[in-house]
Amino acid sequence: MSYTAIDAQTAAATFDFYIPPGATARVTQHNLGASETVDVQFPIAGGYDDLYQDGSQVQLTSTNNAVTVNGPGYFRLNKGVTSAGVTVDLDRNPI
Repeated sequence: MSYTAIDAQTAAATFDFYIPPGATARVTQHNLGASETVDVQFPIAGGYDDLYQDGSQVQLTSTNNAVTVNGPGYFRLNKGVTSAGVTVDLDRNPI
């Protein structure tokens, strides 16, 4: 199932989602500027922390347009303020 998690906007935005056991989610961005990011985070102790896989932060950038997140778990997409409208899509497989 593919859908828009964050509509095209310049304001900061978040989107929370769940990935069931055995499933993955592919997250893609459209239009991030050179120093802008969308971070994938997970809940911890009443807040959120950045997700790392294989020693690297899982985030979208102007040169890294897509990431895959493995379930199970609850996650958050955290987009900062951007200079142009940025859209973030989420595709879970299987649903």
